[in-house]
Amino acid sequence: MAHDTISDADYMNLLEQLEQMLTDNDRIRLVSAAAESHWYRCEDVKGLVDQQHYGKAKTSTAVLLYPRIVDKENFNDVLESYQFEEDKQEIRTSLGLGSGASAAAATTSVASSAPAPSAGGQVNFCPNCGADVKGQNFCAMCGNQVN
Repeated sequence: MAHDTISDADYMNLLEQLEQMLTDNDRIRLVSAAAESHWYRCEDVKGLVDQQHYGKAKTSTAVLLYPRIVDKENFNDVLESYQFEEDKQEIRTSLGLGSGASAAAATTSVASSAPAPSAGGQVNFCPNCGADVKGQNFCAMCGNQVN
């Protein structure tokens, strides 16, 4: 099933709203809300990742939007936005994509609508708001049960 991706006007509006947000938590909440109402191309996600200021917001953006990407085969283009290999690996692990070259092949086969558990069976990011929840049963930010 083909999905219509976010319109240029909605995308520009989202970028503008992100620019006006003062905290990472607000930025993550906005991305989480946007993930529920639009589909994205990898180039859109890359632009949203680039708009974020710090690591947590950047990694959460990729994790939250991944299920709504229509061209997952290009997801490595999004990962190239991250300077540090640890960030790339954290995203791959959170999404259950493996690492390196195997991640490229896996991106087309992951169909889940929420981040997959890591190898240890724990979800690293809240699928509701994107907060870091490593080892927790409930998200401290929104209260969502995650593990």
